[in-house]
Amino acid sequence: ADGCPPGSLLTPHPGELARLLSVPREKVEANPVDYILVAAREFRTTVLLKGYNQYVATESGKVTRVDRGVGWTAQAGSGDVLAGMAGTLLAQLRDPVLAGLAAAMMQVHVTTEHKGPYPPDRMVEFLPTCIGNLVAH
Repeated sequence: ADGCPPGSLLTPHPGELARLLSVPREKVEANPVDYILVAAREFRTTVLLKGYNQYVATESGKVTRVDRGVGWTAQAGSGDVLAGMAGTLLAQLRDPVLAGLAAAMMQVHVTTEHKGPYPPDRMVEFLPTCIGNLVAH
């Protein structure tokens, strides 16, 4: 009832967001920006909506759309990898917006550098090289 602890980052996919907000998944998929804003305000936190189109919304109403990913990341476990990256970055950066955006962009970068489909555990193997390449540029 009091929202999430300050500095939190929720990472639902559209189905999870629909359940959190008690609305049909189809409504979230049809209007993701509207519903991610509702969630950010209701839970008083930053929200990263996982999926083909990824969005990060803040409680204050700012929404940022991340470049489109690839369809094969919609397989079971890919969202867990994304949430793990976001959690790792949140622990380091202590900024939920930057953590959510950076994680989503890293996932897009990995999937465009390594044409898949790959299972999530294989995608994780590409992260160190992709991060190194990003840092080097």
